[in-house]
Amino acid sequence: MDILRFLGQYVPARSAILLTVIMSMVIGCGHGNGDAGGTSESPAAEVPPETKGSAPEPSGQPDSSLAWANLAASLAASGLLKEAKASILKALEISPDAPALLAELARLQLALGEDAAAQNTALRAADLARGSDPRLYLLATSTRLRLGQNEEAAADLNRWEEEHGSYPLLAVARGLVHETAGRPKDAEAAYQSALRADPGCREALSGLVKLSFERGDPEAALAAIRQADAAGAAPRIWEGQALRRLDRLDEAEAAYQDALSLEPDHVVALADLGALRAMQGDFTEARSLLARALELQPNLVGARTNLEKIDHQLSETPASPTAVP
Repeated sequence: MDILRFLGQYVPARSAILLTVIMSMVIGCGHGNGDAGGTSESPAAEVPPETKGSAPEPSGQPDSSLAWANLAASLAASGLLKEAKASILKALEISPDAPALLAELARLQLALGEDAAAQNTALRAADLARGSDPRLYLLATSTRLRLGQNEEAAADLNRWEEEHGSYPLLAVARGLVHETAGRPKDAEAAYQSALRADPGCREALSGLVKLSFERGDPEAALAAIRQADAAGAAPRIWEGQALRRLDRLDEAEAAYQDALSLEPDHVVALADLGALRAMQGDFTEARSLLARALELQPNLVGARTNLEKIDHQLSETPASPTAVP
């Protein structure tokens, strides 16, 4: 089997432009500073009962919601999602009206497959934030869409715009609703509207890139990326993916290297560059990059599949090649 042929069919990891990553992006566009505090008029948050997992005591001050939140982040990073959820619930006992804590709980509930509970938690977080953190609109909208509640999601967005004003991330959320409903042109218009309001909005750019890739137009994706002013590793990764689709491999490699210079452990950049190295015939470097990506994220299916294919190909080759004719 020609290694170029099967790696040529490889679809680069797109976790950076999937719904789950849009929901969890830390740096968003829009207004507000993401303050976790609620307001005196905010209704009391209903903290869901703890079901599974138990929270170890945090170091420092056990009566501090921040200490419990930091412990939850550490547990989640180690893959201990049930324990992380229990820690966030402890934090919410101390600060029940903190939208940021509720948002983290919603993300953990989603990761644990508790979609209905995540929806209720995310909606409460968005309502309590009152526009102070527009990222919560995306999170709440996404939980609606996961449950097939497109009309309810659109109604939420209309209500939030009326109550809190217009934000670029509200336009992105509308784009998600349109996209889920099979209206790609309306989705594209919504994402473009968000980028006109904030050229640095990565969530809007990710939506445009995703739509461009899906309709087989990497040139449009590349143009959108280069016209925007989005910072961070993700736009460089999308640029690399677009260039790879255009067979501009040297430029794609440079884009991935730029991404890794910003975030050396970005698993998507590592996995994509690993596949690209294999396409270029450098199997040793390809294996190293793919192995590193899997070390950081063992469930990265694309990277594991490509690593297995490289190993299989090399096992059938008398001498390990350094290039493919």
